Amino acid sequence: MGSPPRAEPYPQHATPLVTRALLIRRSTLFLASRGVGHICQVTLVALLVTSLPAAEFARYGLMTSALALLAPLFTLNLQLAPARLAFDCRDPSERAALYGSTWLVASAATLVGSLALLAVLQVLEIRDPLTQGGLGLQLLVVAALLGLVSMQLAGTVMRVDGDARGVFANTAIFGVGLLAAFLAVTGSGGGGLREVALAYAAAAVTAGLAGLAMVRLRLRGARFDARQLRAALAYAWPTALHLLAVWGLASSGQWIGARALPLETLAPYVLANLLIGGVSTIPRALFEARLPEIGSAFARGELASGMRTISGTTLLAGAAVVAIYAAAAALLFGVGVELPPAYALPPGLLAAAGAANLLDALYLRGIQTLQALKQTGTQAAATIGAGLTTVLLSVLWVGAFGIGGLIAALVVGRALQAIASNAGAQRRLRQARQRGA
Repeated sequence: MGSPPRAEPYPQHATPLVTRALLIRRSTLFLASRGVGHICQVTLVALLVTSLPAAEFARYGLMTSALALLAPLFTLNLQLAPARLAFDCRDPSERAALYGSTWLVASAATLVGSLALLAVLQVLEIRDPLTQGGLGLQLLVVAALLGLVSMQLAGTVMRVDGDARGVFANTAIFGVGLLAAFLAVTGSGGGGLREVALAYAAAAVTAGLAGLAMVRLRLRGARFDARQLRAALAYAWPTALHLLAVWGLASSGQWIGARALPLETLAPYVLANLLIGGVSTIPRALFEARLPEIGSAFARGELASGMRTISGTTLLAGAAVVAIYAAAAALLFGVGVELPPAYALPPGLLAAAGAANLLDALYLRGIQTLQALKQTGTQAAATIGAGLTTVLLSVLWVGAFGIGGLIAALVVGRALQAIASNAGAQRRLRQARQRGA
C-alpha cells in the first residue's frame, strides 16, 4: 500500500504572495515595533540611571532576568508554539483551537506555578536578592508575568499572519505604558525598585489584555483541544529548555554577580546586558518580518527557498549590529557622551557586548532553520551546553576578574551557541533533503 497523501497546510498561508513593497512595509513595521519598544526601554533605563542608586538598578536587572526565567519555566513555551504549528493547520477553527488551548494552559500554569513559588519563599522566609522577601514586590512580579504570557500569545497570533501593524500597536502599548506608568508612580511612596515593578506590572497587564482584544477575531471559536495541546507540548517543551539555557547564558551572570560582588559594582555589567538585549531585538525583528515566507516555504518542502531567506536576513542583521555599535562607540568615546561614574562602560566592555550581539545574529541563522524544520530538540541541545558553560565560567571568573569575567563568560557562551546551533541546523537540513529526494 502507498503512503497516505501529505496533509496540505492551511491554504491562507500555503502560497503567500509577497511583493517587494509588501516586504519592505512589513519589515519597516516590525523594525518600528522593536524600535519603539527599544526606545521606551532605553528611555526608562536613562531615567533609572539618573534616579536610582546603582544597587537598585542592579535589582532592576535581576527583575527583568527573573521574568525571562519564570515564563518558560512555568509555561513550557506553549504560548509560542503556534508560531510554527499554525502553518500546519487545515482551517481557521483548527487554528483557533491551537491558540485557545495553548493560551489557557500556559496562563493556568503560570498562575499555579507563581503562587507555589510565592508560598515557598514566604513560608521559608527566603530573602532573595531581587525581592528581599517582600510579598508586595513578589506579587507585582507575578502580575507582570501573567501579562507577558498573554502578550506573547497575542504577538504570536499576529506574527503568524504577518500582522506587523498589530505587533507595532501592542509593542507601543507596552513600551509607552511602561514609561507613562513609571512617571505616574514616581514619588508615590513605593520607593526604588517597587515603583519600577509597579509600572512594569501595569504595562504588561494592559498590553496583554489589549493584545488579546486585537486578536479576538482570530480566537473566535477557540476551545480546548487535547490533540492540539499534545502537539504543542511536543513542539514547545524543548524550546522551553532552550530558553532556560538562554537565560543561563544571558542573565545568570547578574545573579552570580549579585552573590559574589556588591550590588552597586554590577551596574556597568547590567547596563551592558541591557544594551545586548536591546540590540538583539533588531535581528529578531528582521526575522519576524520574514516568518510567513520562511514558515510557508518549509511547510511546502521548499528548503532552498527558505534557506535563502534565512541566510540573507542573517547578513542584514549582522550589518545592523555593526552599525549600531559603531554609533555607540562614536558617542561614548568620540563625541564624549558621559555616563554617571557608577555606570561607566569601558571600551573593552562595549566591544565584548558588540561581539556577543554579532554571535547572537549568527546563532539566529541556525535557530531559525531548526525551528522551521520543527527540530526543537536539537535547538535546545545547542543552547544547553552553551548556557551551562557560561554559568560555570561566570562562577570561576567572577572572583578573579569581577564584571570582566562575567562578560567574558557571556561571549564564550555566545560563541559556543552560534557554532552548535548552526552545526545542528546543517545536519538536520541534510537529513530533510535526503528524505525529500
